[in-house]
Amino acid sequence: MDKEFVNQTDLGKLFDLTSHQIGRILMRLGLRNPDRTPTHLARERGYCKQRTMDNGYGDWLWHRVLTARAIENAGYPRKGDHLPSDDPAKTAPLSGPFICRQMGGLHYAIESGDGSVVVWCDGPRNADTLTRLMNKAHEQGLFQKNAPR
Repeated sequence: MDKEFVNQTDLGKLFDLTSHQIGRILMRLGLRNPDRTPTHLARERGYCKQRTMDNGYGDWLWHRVLTARAIENAGYPRKGDHLPSDDPAKTAPLSGPFICRQMGGLHYAIESGDGSVVVWCDGPRNADTLTRLMNKAHEQGLFQKNAPR
């Protein structure tokens, strides 16, 4: 599978999950609305794009690498290794500064300096503490010393 954008069925194959399970996970991650459309954040950050089909109807496709990485970071294991070894999702080091965004309810995403979500956590105190710790480590150069991750 080498397509940049895939549907939820193809995304599910990476994790041995159904498209419905992927949809529920995307909602928990703050990437999909209850009405089954991507959130503003998902569209803004390049997680998805809209496709118009021959019959005039549209649907949404998900960026294979970005979305799979978000699902993995949320604790869902992959079925197998589907990313090529030169893929930035596997070789890119953490890079700061880090920011914290509330994704809905008590769910927070901590984003690296390149805008990718590197950690998901629950609760404002946990998110704030983790963001501060990660930024302190970034200031001390700890992430660059351990690259690639």
